[in-house]
Amino acid sequence: MDPENNIFFDVKKVEAMLFKKYPFGYVPRAEIGKATGGLLHPKTMANRDSSKDQGSVEGVVKIGGKVCYPIKKVIKFLESETHIFEDVG
Repeated sequence: MDPENNIFFDVKKVEAMLFKKYPFGYVPRAEIGKATGGLLHPKTMANRDSSKDQGSVEGVVKIGGKVCYPIKKVIKFLESETHIFEDVG
């Protein structure tokens, strides 16, 4: 999906909201559900992080014992996981 023409969510707005809430630039995995309005779940992300077959957010780091995701990479991950169906019937 082209980030500039994304019709599912406003990338710039979501990114600005995340940076406002997490000014350090990282979202803790435990808060990824709240940060994405329930689109991602911490347990699912933990499974994806430990799986070689499933993709996850790139650039995962551990800060103070907490697994964290870079905000810009969370946005890219959401875009890559967004599939818009033209004709659902």
